[in-house]
Amino acid sequence: MDFHERVRALFTHHGIERAHFVGGGVVSDLVEVATTAPDLVASLTLVCPMSVLQTLVRDLVVPFSIVSGDRGKAAEMIDRALAAASRPNRFVLADYEPLVWTDVVRERVDEIRSALLSFLVGLDQGTGPRPMAL
Repeated sequence: MDFHERVRALFTHHGIERAHFVGGGVVSDLVEVATTAPDLVASLTLVCPMSVLQTLVRDLVVPFSIVSGDRGKAAEMIDRALAAASRPNRFVLADYEPLVWTDVVRERVDEIRSALLSFLVGLDQGTGPRPMAL
């Protein structure tokens, strides 16, 4: 079973229609879900991803944002990828170069929280997932 099929089965089991996805570092599984099963994804936020393809940014149909550092190879790669984006939504962590093993959220929690909330509040509330009763 592919990853997006497992996510779909999990959502079905729990009665989840769609969700906001957030992840960092190696984000290939999240990207797979967003590109192969966009009906499950209300939005996608990548926090200091280690790879982002220009084609992904250009072809992604779900709302997305990227939180990144302003230094290093990852920042340069994200700069190139977002240059092709028609709707870039990027929040830059000043004076920061995350590495694969970096706990970005622990180190910059307030800035990342602010970026996530700003992005989510700016989305069209009419197209987001419905709140669930837990």
